[in-house]
Amino acid sequence: MIVKMPKKNYYKIKRMLVSPQEKNENVLNAVISGMNQGVVYVDQIEEPRTAIVYAVGLEYFLLGDPENESFNSHLGDLISVQLKQESLELCGLLRLF
Repeated sequence: MIVKMPKKNYYKIKRMLVSPQEKNENVLNAVISGMNQGVVYVDQIEEPRTAIVYAVGLEYFLLGDPENESFNSHLGDLISVQLKQESLELCGLLRLF
């Protein structure tokens, strides 16, 4: 299962930043801290094990447990449907049509 995390809970995924690259990734940390526009999806809100962070218009970051089958099995649909739609909306591209 994958759910959209409320912005007030973004801090909960900071513990998933384990590598030096993740800890020092400006774009990723800017989304988590609310300084950059983005969306976070997790397997569960209270104690997330796996997350995908989308920095609008820039890139995606996958964090946490790479073996989380309940998350991984829904990831393709999330990216191809939900994140595609949110990307268009957040970047303002839907207003062009």
